[in-house]
Formats: sequence, structure tokens, C-alpha cells
Amino acid sequence: MTNGIVSQDFSAIATVGNFSAPWNNTSELFNANHLDSASSALDNYIKNTTELNRLWINASDISPEFGRLLLLGYVSAVESYVRNILRRLIHEVKVVQERAHLQMVQYGAVLYHDKSILPEALLDHTSFASKDEICGVLQKYLDLKIKEDSRIKDHIEVFDKICQLRHCCAHRFGKLGAKNALILGINDHKHILEKPVLLNLDSLQSIVAWLMSFTKLLNNIIFQKILVDTCNRSSKHHLDWKWSYNKDRVKYSKLYHLFHTTQDANTSPSIEEMYNRFKSAKQPTGV
Repeated sequence: MTNGIVSQDFSAIATVGNFSAPWNNTSELFNANHLDSASSALDNYIKNTTELNRLWINASDISPEFGRLLLLGYVSAVESYVRNILRRLIHEVKVVQERAHLQMVQYGAVLYHDKSILPEALLDHTSFASKDEICGVLQKYLDLKIKEDSRIKDHIEVFDKICQLRHCCAHRFGKLGAKNALILGINDHKHILEKPVLLNLDSLQSIVAWLMSFTKLLNNIIFQKILVDTCNRSSKHHLDWKWSYNKDRVKYSKLYHLFHTTQDANTSPSIEEMYNRFKSAKQPTGV
């Protein structure tokens, strides 16, 4: 009090309400009963995308804010696919598992992760929301050089641009930052610095359809790489293919089910058909 005047808080430019903790323990915010699906990584991606589609697919319009949130979800679904397929490959494919042996995980992850999901800990510090992260991790664990593959190298550049839009939504409430503009192309974007992403129904639908095609193509390329590696007789992890479906069915089926889809509108060809394609392409002459 000064000269009979009650002192007021000169910092109280905004009225702050009473704080009530939104939880007693953050573990309450998670679904402890959730069980990972036994579906392939691609089918899980399609299911996740389908759930996001349900939120807006019948809408006549969407708000800019909702469009940005949806974009975050769709890119996250792609990231989840990459984590999912890598985890399964580390478990199921010896050569991938061997490459993972030299990678370090945090001590806490070793103590508390279930063994079936421990490979996820290898990727804890990796974000797949950029071309460099995806290309780097695929080369590290699969020796797959995506940037050199003519089928997808141009598409990975488009994916990176979608990721830049995602970064705007995640970190700047949709506004375009200078770093994002430089990657997207400063000459085309310098006039819209600090302007927000505006996704209408048509642009969002185009992005969703493109991401679906991209993820399926990536799935095919990884499948091919794994199969080709099994034919490399100079590798101690090659599989001794007999080039008879009845004799090879069990070991081929194991790989097929890591990548096939039953959720896509165009489901995967049968195991036998895919095996016969593989045999036609890779069976050594005279065998």
C-alpha cells in the first residue's frame, strides 16, 4: 500500500483462472488396453488413414485450422508406417537384425520395453517427417538407397514439401517460416512469409491420395529389397530358395505377410501368385 492506495499487480494484463491439474498422472491419458494389430504395416497405415478420412470425408467444407490438424495426422500415419515396418523387419529378417545390433538404445528402454517392441526404441530420436530422415534410416537398416531409385526419387522430393507444410502446422500454427520457404523454393514463397497454410477440400484430398500412393510404392520397394537380399548367395543370411512353391511356401509367406494388404480397395495378389512372380524374376538359369 502506498499513500493509502492498494498496490495492484502491474503484470496482470490478462486474467488468469484457477489451475486445476488436468490429470493425477499422465499415464491416465493413455489406453492401457490397446493391443497392436497383427495386420501388416501397410494395412495399419490404411486403417489409420481411413479413420482420419471419417472425420471430414462427408463435409462440404473444412476450416483452415481443421485442415492443418488433419495434415498433421496424415503425415504422422506415414511416419508410423515406417516405424512399424522397420520394427517388424528387425524382428523377422536376419540381415536387418544384424544391422540393428550395432545401434544403441537408452538404458531405460531396455529395462521397460517389451522385447517385441524394443526395436521401436532404436527410432525414438528419429523423426520421419522429412526426406533425409526416411532416406537415412532406410539406408542404415536396409541398405536401401531411395534417392538413387528412379521409381521414387522424385516422389521423395514431393514428400519433403508436404513435410514442410506439416512443419508449419506443427510449429507455427500454420504460418510459413523462412526455413520452410527456403526448402519449398524462396522465389515462389517469399511473398507469403508468415502467411498461414490454407487447405481446402480439394487440396487436402489431393495430398491424402498422394500420400497413399507414396506409402504403397515405398512398401513395394522395401519388399523388393528384402526379397532381392534373400537371393544374395554371398550373404550369410541368404535364404536357400528351392524355387518350388510347396517347398518355399512357409518362408516366403512369412515375408509376404509383412507387406501384403487386405485393407486396400485393390488387395494384394495371392501368396502363390506373388511367389511365382518372384520365381520368374529371380530363379537362377538352369535351376
